[in-house]
Amino acid sequence: MAPAIEIHSEKLNLKIIEYIQELGSCWRCAIRFTRERKPEAYQQKNLDLKQEPEEKVQKTSPCVICLGLVQDQFIKECITDEISQRVIESDYDSPTFSCMVSLPVAIMLREQAVWFLVTEKFPELLSTNFKIDHVTSLKDVWKFVFSEALELKLKKKLEYSSSSFQIQVNVLYQDEISECGALVDMCPEKFKHRYKQTRVYREGIFTRNAAHSVLSGISSLNFKKHYTLKVPNVGTHYGVVQCSHTSIHIAGRYQKFSRKLCQTPWLIEGEKHMDTSIQELICKHLEPFFKTQSVKFSSSGREDVDVRTLGLGRPFAIELLDPHRTLFTQVEITQVQIIINKSTDAIQIRDLQLVTKEQLSVLKEGEEEKTKIYRALCVTLDGSTLTAEDLDRINGTTELVLMQKTPLRVLHRRPLAVRPRTVHQINATLLDDYPGHFIMRLKTQAGTYIKEFVHGDFNRTVPNLCILLGRPVDIVALDVDAVELDWPPALFN
Repeated sequence: MAPAIEIHSEKLNLKIIEYIQELGSCWRCAIRFTRERKPEAYQQKNLDLKQEPEEKVQKTSPCVICLGLVQDQFIKECITDEISQRVIESDYDSPTFSCMVSLPVAIMLREQAVWFLVTEKFPELLSTNFKIDHVTSLKDVWKFVFSEALELKLKKKLEYSSSSFQIQVNVLYQDEISECGALVDMCPEKFKHRYKQTRVYREGIFTRNAAHSVLSGISSLNFKKHYTLKVPNVGTHYGVVQCSHTSIHIAGRYQKFSRKLCQTPWLIEGEKHMDTSIQELICKHLEPFFKTQSVKFSSSGREDVDVRTLGLGRPFAIELLDPHRTLFTQVEITQVQIIINKSTDAIQIRDLQLVTKEQLSVLKEGEEEKTKIYRALCVTLDGSTLTAEDLDRINGTTELVLMQKTPLRVLHRRPLAVRPRTVHQINATLLDDYPGHFIMRLKTQAGTYIKEFVHGDFNRTVPNLCILLGRPVDIVALDVDAVELDWPPALFN
């Protein structure tokens, strides 16, 4: 267990604050080095530790640590007005927010420099297990200073832990590259390959992780050889304010009545092969409702373009990425469902509802244990007449294990393998008015290729219906009558 961190005495704290201010620091950064964690200590109205500290700093110079980010004379402009306006324009309805602040890497260098100077000036600090990681985070202090104003302007509550709605504030510093060049001098091996792979390091050569890697083990002597703390010529400025919301998930079941409709957009070399899809028929109504421009569609299996899905339908889920609208009722979702169903004859959906990310595992877990019920219209290919006695050869069949090699029709997108699949039940009936035709109802393990079970796929599926009936057979039409997965919960009878 690590030794307990000792809290400095008030007398020592005042000496530390005074010394750091003499280096050119603002009063808030000076307090940070005393491990002060209370938000109220950093408010303008709290003067217990300040003792008119701004007299120690040149009025025109940014703080040597934070570069003016939390320095009083550099935050008199309505920074929160600018940030909040950008957030308001992004039009998110979340009642809470989390604020993330991206700081210049140069601030890490400056904090390290001050830490070395402070621990050399007050060596007794090292005996208290004082480390640079114990300095109160500048990001936290920024939130202490600005959070109240942001809450009032945004009319949202700040959550320090985590909110689904996140505001990313990017702080920039124009001398970042020149100052961070010292990191290269300290550890050339760390950065030499980065200059050659700029596409890999999209966040720039000097990332916080890279800087931390260099600084975490560096000695005071080596650090000072390459970096000297100086009063900055310019302060920080704000860059782009980015807003995002974690995904929300909607689930339901769909019935498919068309034999000319794919489940998801069918793209060949970037071009759509069919006019629309189940995903598009649903999502073109969900996207404007939730104010999102990107979705991810998933389901419990999928049917071929020419296969209908009937009964209670197939369970599906849609991930709505970065939704701006997140406050809604089940009644409103049901209204969207009604609009979708009225907009098309190709599909119908039911039980549309909000689900959690954790609930989505139901779609994929135990995939091979799920069962599906099919109805297939089949025909003999040799012109022979079928009798009820012929069908008795397959009727009543249970737990028939097939060995299915990847079908030729999907071999371009599925790996070659032999998969065992179980047909749990078979029941076939003749169509008296259509000689050679019969309806076969079967219950199978999920993932069974029904078409290949019927025609054999050049005996890539064995046994198959051709072998069982002793004559060539093909499939005319196929329906999915049931996907036996009780999810999501039914909402209406």
